[in-house]
Amino acid sequence: MTAKPINRRTILKAGGTLLLSVLSPLPARAAQILAVRVWPAADYTRVTLENDSNLKATHFLVPDPHRLVVDIEGLELNPTLKSLVAKIESEDPYIKQVRVGQNRPNVVRLVFDLKEEIKPQVFSLEPVAGYKHRLIFDLYPIKAVDPIAAMIEPTAVRQIRQ
Repeated sequence: MTAKPINRRTILKAGGTLLLSVLSPLPARAAQILAVRVWPAADYTRVTLENDSNLKATHFLVPDPHRLVVDIEGLELNPTLKSLVAKIESEDPYIKQVRVGQNRPNVVRLVFDLKEEIKPQVFSLEPVAGYKHRLIFDLYPIKAVDPIAAMIEPTAVRQIRQ
């Protein structure tokens, strides 16, 4: 019995199959949150998530009670992100509290319970100086703070108390 000659295509198919069986797909590495910061102010509150790569976030508002929901893709919940809960102070003019959880694989959900209706701005900033990538949430009130009224109001309150 004569052996059938092996052609080039058969060798390439066998080699490709062998190569694919040896190489396993590499798991995608989730981004890491490096720092969280909260800056409450009369004009707005800023929440910053500093991370090692650019993140994709989507957000929506839920009325009654007012909430801001943010889904961040490519992220696994870590202790640094969980620390955001403790950074919300009772004096914050717009945020009552925040809840942080793993919504689904590679998606973290932040739910900001709000003290009043807000206009959110969610955006990213590229690395600069000592900062890495940053995902920013600016929470502005629907009714903007009138700077003149803000200056007069404390004076009027002081005069009434005297």
